[in-house]
Amino acid sequence: MITCYHCGNESDEVISYDEKEFCCNGCKSVYEILKTNNLCAFYELNENPGNIIKEQSESKFNFLLDLEIEKEILDFKNEKYSVVTLSIPSIHCYSCLWLLEMFPKIQTGISKSSVNYLNKEMTIHFLNNETNLKEISDKLSKIGYPPVIEKKSDKKHERKKEQQSSLIQLGIAGFCFGNIMFLTFPHYFAVGQGIEERFSNYFGFFNWLLGTVVLVFCSKSYFKSAFTGLKYKKFNIDFPISLGIVSLYLYSSYAVLSGLNSGYFDSLAALIFFLLLGRLFQNKTFDQFNFERDYKSYFPLSVSVLKDERKTTTPLDKVKIGDTIFVYHEEIVPADSILIHPRNAEIDYSFVTGESYPEIIESQQIVKAGGRNKGERLELLVSNLPSQSYLTKLWNQAESMQKTALSQLSDNLGQKFTIRILFIAFAALFFWILMSPDQAVFVFTTVLIVACPCALALAIPITYGNVLRLFSKKGLYLKHANVIEYLSDIKHVIFDKTGTLTIANKTEIKFFGNKLSPEQEIFITALARQSKHPLSIAISNYFQLFNLPKIENFEEFPNKGISAIIEGRSIKLGSASWLRIEESNEIGSKVYCQMDGLNIGFFLIQNQYREDLKVYLKQFENLGIETYILSGDNDSEKTYLSQFFKSDHIRMNQTPFDKKEFLEKFNHSKHKTLMIGDGLNDAGALLAADVGFAVTDNTAYFSPSCDGILESKTLNTLPYFIAFAKKTKLVVYACFGISFLYNAVGLFYAVQGKLSPLITAILMPLSSISVLLLSLGLTQIFYNKSRIKI
Repeated sequence: MITCYHCGNESDEVISYDEKEFCCNGCKSVYEILKTNNLCAFYELNENPGNIIKEQSESKFNFLLDLEIEKEILDFKNEKYSVVTLSIPSIHCYSCLWLLEMFPKIQTGISKSSVNYLNKEMTIHFLNNETNLKEISDKLSKIGYPPVIEKKSDKKHERKKEQQSSLIQLGIAGFCFGNIMFLTFPHYFAVGQGIEERFSNYFGFFNWLLGTVVLVFCSKSYFKSAFTGLKYKKFNIDFPISLGIVSLYLYSSYAVLSGLNSGYFDSLAALIFFLLLGRLFQNKTFDQFNFERDYKSYFPLSVSVLKDERKTTTPLDKVKIGDTIFVYHEEIVPADSILIHPRNAEIDYSFVTGESYPEIIESQQIVKAGGRNKGERLELLVSNLPSQSYLTKLWNQAESMQKTALSQLSDNLGQKFTIRILFIAFAALFFWILMSPDQAVFVFTTVLIVACPCALALAIPITYGNVLRLFSKKGLYLKHANVIEYLSDIKHVIFDKTGTLTIANKTEIKFFGNKLSPEQEIFITALARQSKHPLSIAISNYFQLFNLPKIENFEEFPNKGISAIIEGRSIKLGSASWLRIEESNEIGSKVYCQMDGLNIGFFLIQNQYREDLKVYLKQFENLGIETYILSGDNDSEKTYLSQFFKSDHIRMNQTPFDKKEFLEKFNHSKHKTLMIGDGLNDAGALLAADVGFAVTDNTAYFSPSCDGILESKTLNTLPYFIAFAKKTKLVVYACFGISFLYNAVGLFYAVQGKLSPLITAILMPLSSISVLLLSLGLTQIFYNKSRIKI
């Protein structure tokens, strides 16, 4: 009998290779593949980390060569690249994650692979001319990770089916709970003692039937989760829940069938009903307020649509096939569309393919959803409805989902709690066997019942799910619940100026130079209208011109300017340093104009700062938070800003690289940083900060580098959001405290055998109900006092 070096399976068959022993040729083959590609570090991460390799038919994945089937499975495809997300159910440890993210070294043609460990999914980017779906699936199978191939429509149907199943389980659990309580009520309060014994037995038998239904049908997800944890030698939080359910059912079945008493089937049904109710609440909350599931519910993504020969801003979910939409420079294409204007477009698919060079799309060709416009404003005809799931993946690729400290605390508490409860339960069992054998099973079961840590399982999802909901109602849309944890620890807030502290649509603008000709006004407006930068918008709105000429070779340089060719003439709008001309001494933001290399003047744009800015920044100071400003503008407004910020906290003439570098310096300190920008030139800084918020004035700009989107009208309430996030952590700890208090009191009496069936029946569901009510109640109280008013 040997233990396989690869999978750890014990086997009588011995296959020796490279001074190692394997249970089969499959495991040996995987080892050979890893050794050939210098990936044997896989075996250093865990002992025997591999999966048992099953023989796969060479033709198993031949169906993936069918182009129609491939179309149903792929997330994205163009002439060069494809992206696919595969379900890999055999992922079980971090060694698997390491190996699968090294997959590009194993399979040629793979440019990138990433693994969602929690969902057991793998996203693969590959070159069409070097490999295909069949080859990828074959190689994954050979190394022990066979993919489960699902069409997108199948996934949607499966999820809908799961939601329906959860509702049916909850309904059945509630029905059984109500009827069991009704049939058991007379026993607790000695009501109806004249009822004949045979009717009492019938009631007990009916309770047993209803309890069996609850156990078998309504509890299966907990048993499955507990079994999976045990399979990989881990106690998850569902294990003690499952153990308590089984113990409660077995003891109650014995009590009813032996005629001892009515058992605890009411407690069993109540426990499962409230657990399912909590899970439903969590799922419903996340369905509404989680980017991974349905960004439309709270992601303020809109698009410019041509209606009745006028441009209007329309929510993305209102866009229909056949609509004409405008996509500006650096904006994401929201739906598969046909290019109408210009003759060709530069589309950056780097979020999808990893390729940094834009792809040239000709007129009347399809522009795929998810591409970023790198040229002039596009006019597109929508050919498919916006792809929710795909845009969501673009968002989630910017930062992988990781557990917060509180989530880890929950898991750690759950495991330690389980071990201690098992020790107490068995210690009580052995003690009572010596003292009173008749009481031993009763005490053992009661300890497991009363000490069930279900409240721990509810504390975080209920609290954070509710906070996500409350934040979104007031215009702060967080990417995931982790952000709440980071937000509560913020010590430094860094602002961009233009479009963040200033109001984009409320500016005073003057032109300095010779009077512009009508042609010059038209050319300047046509160029400015291609960009969504606040200064470009101000210039575009200044002239209010329509029927503009078409432009060519449009380019935008972050924090510098924009340029294009219009009717054969070179037009540039930008900073003095970029155009290499002398800076004016006028106070305000200045945009200089050049035509065919000649300077024709500049626009002076005096920003209107947001109301009550001084009071707003003072609120951060009251929270012990230091504020900074990073701006790409010149020093002309530094004197004005010094009344709001410390002089050494004001940094002007900052390039996007300078902003990112400034944020990275804070990463070496223990204090967390929050960057607030307009999302246009601040992507690097938003990503470098611990938390990055993009401020939006209802634009269609899509920034995967940020952790949340903040409506501009909500900006002055941000300090209250942070203060509320700090109190949210206290709510979670309070829920933990209530859970432990219930368990401590329950255990104290349980080990003494002093808990009556009535008290036990009340304590178990009361713990979960109390946590639910405490979480919702405290969260609402703190929210009402937080002064988050819009």
